[in-house]
Amino acid sequence: VAGSRTLYSVFAAHARQRPDDLWLAFEGENGQVQQWTFAQFLTAVHQAANFLKSKGIRSGDVVNLHLTNHVAYPQMVLAASHLGAIVLPSNPAGSADDIIYLLNHSETCLTLTDSTHVEMLRGLAGDSKRMVLSILDYEPELARQPATLPVGEGSTDRVVQYLYTSGTTSRPKGVM
Repeated sequence: VAGSRTLYSVFAAHARQRPDDLWLAFEGENGQVQQWTFAQFLTAVHQAANFLKSKGIRSGDVVNLHLTNHVAYPQMVLAASHLGAIVLPSNPAGSADDIIYLLNHSETCLTLTDSTHVEMLRGLAGDSKRMVLSILDYEPELARQPATLPVGEGSTDRVVQYLYTSGTTSRPKGVM
């Protein structure tokens, strides 16, 4: 948050000022490098916000990113900021016990993960209504989303991200 602007609005202002400047270069696991200008990435953020809304994510809902380095992370953080949703990163190398604690304690609604963790996380979700989606499903679905910005409820008094401590003396504690 910068003054009276949300994280999303700060990024969107930069994108409008320098739409054709390179914003991000990302090397995927396959070694392929993808690049985005500010304008291209802002479009992807709008699509990510539409994706989250299509999954029923609303202001105050928690979205877990159980990923190694991936371009979806900044997309989701900026999209969540606009919608008023909260991002919870979790460590893919964490134990099942720690992960289920984080997901339950934060009341996560949706988890986005890589293909190697989908089944484990779906098993941990059990009978809960938590959605678990593979990044492999997210990418094509993102491309089908509208590039227009949906209505959002992000504001400077909303939490953007939960971070949990390592819990060296007891259970991890959430920090806003």
